[in-house]
Amino acid sequence: NQLAEGWGNKIGWVATQSDATFTLQFDRIEKDVNSVTVFYLRSYGEKWDESNARFTVSTIDGNNHDKVMSTYDIAGFSEDRHSLTLSQELKLSGTIGKGKSLRIKVDLIGGSTFKIMGLMICT
Repeated sequence: NQLAEGWGNKIGWVATQSDATFTLQFDRIEKDVNSVTVFYLRSYGEKWDESNARFTVSTIDGNNHDKVMSTYDIAGFSEDRHSLTLSQELKLSGTIGKGKSLRIKVDLIGGSTFKIMGLMICT
């Protein structure tokens, strides 16, 4: 059943319960970063109702605290009766410099399903 996990033949990270969360951290990045692009699935049906994820991109400041560089909410639900893989560029408020840490936190803030197909970290 391809709809069991949001088009199961497409590899990705799938939230399967309300309030799901995860964080990716990249230490000592090798290039300056100015944006992160999220590739995600937008789909339909009861399972996808109110699907909404918050993406927070941050770095660690000189005082060892998170410094948020971008926050963006992405809807995973579509009224259309088809599923699409879409992309959303998250422009950072500044550059995360080479050698610093980059964190990408994802919180499911609506619904119980969301599927991330990929991430692209860009200069």
